[in-house]
Amino acid sequence: MPFSGLKLREVREGAGVEREQLANDVGTSKQYISHLENGIKKNPAFDLVEKLAAVLGVDCREFVGIEPDAGADASAATDPPAVDPPKKRGRPKKPV
Repeated sequence: MPFSGLKLREVREGAGVEREQLANDVGTSKQYISHLENGIKKNPAFDLVEKLAAVLGVDCREFVGIEPDAGADASAATDPPAVDPPKKRGRPKKPV
């Protein structure tokens, strides 16, 4: 899903954070934040999205249009899905 610069702007303004302050907090330039918000830059690195979310106090999924589950465990978003162990191959053992 594409990154939403409009959502970034909405969250940033709602938090009362200036572009320059946000840029300093996440280690980028004010111009880059502006480019993200205006759709000039569309695919920021995931680690930057995580930093933006942390500084603004939101879940990073909000920036890609996925609303976090209200009651979901926060680790559920980062834990890999459970996978059944691979089945053994070969001949079955003969009963004794």
